[in-house]
Amino acid sequence: MSTPEEPVPATPARPLAAAEALKLDSPVPLRLLMDWEIREQQAQLVRAQEAARRLAHAEPPEGAQRVAQRLADQGAAPELVDRARNTAREDRLYAREQSARAHARAERLHKQTEQTGAELHRRQQLTPAQQQAEAAERMKHRSVHSATSNSITRPTALAPQPADPAHRKGQSR
Repeated sequence: MSTPEEPVPATPARPLAAAEALKLDSPVPLRLLMDWEIREQQAQLVRAQEAARRLAHAEPPEGAQRVAQRLADQGAAPELVDRARNTAREDRLYAREQSARAHARAERLHKQTEQTGAELHRRQQLTPAQQQAEAAERMKHRSVHSATSNSITRPTALAPQPADPAHRKGQSR
């Protein structure tokens, strides 16, 4: 049996052997995307990663702490000052939790960006024949998948119809 680094050569008896071998060496979702889709996904991942990093490094809000200090300076009731300080503490805790989530998301997005870059690089290293075989396999998979999903989502006479005539005609209320 061949490894992903050594694709099975296509023969007259097995014309799809190379395409079958190519299916095994990469994550399925990336393998099914066209080159332009991968580049688009990579750009989206980079933007999302940058946004997550900005959120991860954002400063916690200071508003509640300032309010608590102002209340204390103005001689407000101790219960009111305590409530404001508790709110400030909760705000800081929430900000730390959000920062940790954003940091984890940024790391996840970074890994996905690396995977898409590696897939693009792998495709660039293929011979034209291998590129054509992969493109044909992707198109074949897409046509099978779209035919299957269309048959599932296509409305039929047995599908329940809206009771309100306005909904059937696409009118809003």
